[in-house]
Amino acid sequence: MIGWMEELQKTSWLYNGKTKTTMNKNSLFFTLAAIVLAACTQMEKTAGSDVPINLSFSTAPYVQTKSLQDLEWSIPSGEHVWVRVSFAGENIWTQYTFTAGENGALIPPTDGPRYPEDKDQKIDIVAIYPTIGFPGEFDITAEQSRDDAYKWNDLMFASVTNQGSTSKTVNLAFTHKMAKLCLNVTAGQGVNTIEDPIRIQYPLCNIPFDWDTGALGEAYWERTMITLNNHGVAFFPPQTYTGQFLKITTDMGDAYYSISNKTFESGKQYTINLTVNARAVGTTTAITQWTSEGTTATVNPQTDIIDANVPEGVDAVDLGITVGGKKILWANMNVGAVSETDYGTLFAWGETTGYTDGGDNVKTYFTNDTYAWTRKDSQYNYYYFTKYCDSAKISQLEPGDDAAHANWGGEWRMPTKDEWDAFIATKHTSGYTWTWCDGSTTKYKGSTVAGLQVTCAATNGTVFLPAAGRFDESTNSNGYYWSSSLHETEQEDEGGTSTLVVDPACAWVFTLSDSDQYLGYLGRSQGISVRAVME
Repeated sequence: MIGWMEELQKTSWLYNGKTKTTMNKNSLFFTLAAIVLAACTQMEKTAGSDVPINLSFSTAPYVQTKSLQDLEWSIPSGEHVWVRVSFAGENIWTQYTFTAGENGALIPPTDGPRYPEDKDQKIDIVAIYPTIGFPGEFDITAEQSRDDAYKWNDLMFASVTNQGSTSKTVNLAFTHKMAKLCLNVTAGQGVNTIEDPIRIQYPLCNIPFDWDTGALGEAYWERTMITLNNHGVAFFPPQTYTGQFLKITTDMGDAYYSISNKTFESGKQYTINLTVNARAVGTTTAITQWTSEGTTATVNPQTDIIDANVPEGVDAVDLGITVGGKKILWANMNVGAVSETDYGTLFAWGETTGYTDGGDNVKTYFTNDTYAWTRKDSQYNYYYFTKYCDSAKISQLEPGDDAAHANWGGEWRMPTKDEWDAFIATKHTSGYTWTWCDGSTTKYKGSTVAGLQVTCAATNGTVFLPAAGRFDESTNSNGYYWSSSLHETEQEDEGGTSTLVVDPACAWVFTLSDSDQYLGYLGRSQGISVRAVME
């Protein structure tokens, strides 16, 4: 039998209910004495009984199918289980430590519980696994990368009420109280390895837990992270979550995934299937469109994230353009637009918020003073770049500064210079038709918006590029579309050899009008259109 002081401490916790209390020594002594009397009274009534309480256990699965992630999880042989017994309805508990055996057996301690001598006296039984924590609460550990730590966070509870005396084994059917996350991560394009550990960001890790009924309260106490185990699994308290949810480290850097107003329920498994591409590195991608069946909820961002933040009506158009052996698909409307003929949002190069005509705009001017990547030297009265200024290192936009990727997510991004070159080359390629629509005599789908219509006969794909102009000029005359590439200029060395050198002040721009269409360049702080592509 456990030591009497330990028994007193346990009994006093149970008697005092859901929360721990602080008492002076005298109060504690008298309270414990009263509880011991109650516990002794119960034990005296049962002392003459020859019928032991025989128990077994079973566990309800989180899911209906078996997989590595489920770990066929039950209570492993040799693990301890707290079993508490009370006269029915009295809620004065005597606690015992049972040991899990094979095939659902529960092995009692030497002084295990017995049924009351009074055959009409019913009992209540509750059981808790794991045998850690304090009455009234359950705390999730942040480190779950080891399997032993993993299992200690799978809180389970079972109860049987009004049980009469019997020589038969009574089964305790455990239910899982935490939410369970299963994450399947694959390295996608541009990523070689997914590195451990994967982390849940800023979860609530503590929750009130009633040892008498198994009821849970509202989760609290945010922690920095929970690490998933090597099967991609973690437990955490049921809660509603908004914000950055997952941090996945790759050989290319960290990728982040967010969720919005997602409720994780007790006893339910949530499966996320992710393919992490290089463009996800350094950015936050939204996980949406959850589907639910039975006790599982699954989302596949490899498909869903592509459309996570994209307005209704956006389509990826095949114009038969291939660059570097990869087919390039073109969005059928501008970033920030709601239709093919909408001008959309004007962006400075490398900025992800811009100006939308008639919109609630954060960006209202496009100058060196308002550009994200310039600073002014007040002493010498000139502007200098703070990023994309070292031509030897970065000449392409990073995903986090790409307006198409930042606003639409998934595989969407801004075209490179080479991709705009390939687009322009179709002007003189058989099977392609380039038409200038002036919005008057020639209209695209009846619209009065002027722009360029390009059609590929082989794929039956068509895109329309509205002449949105620049921020400081009128619409319907010219159109300007950013590439993701910094401008390059030719420089001659002393020997007369020409080489291409990156010009950090400008970026390549596809320019269109009724008279010409070509690849030019503009200063990075200019506000112009963005058309997205994907592979």
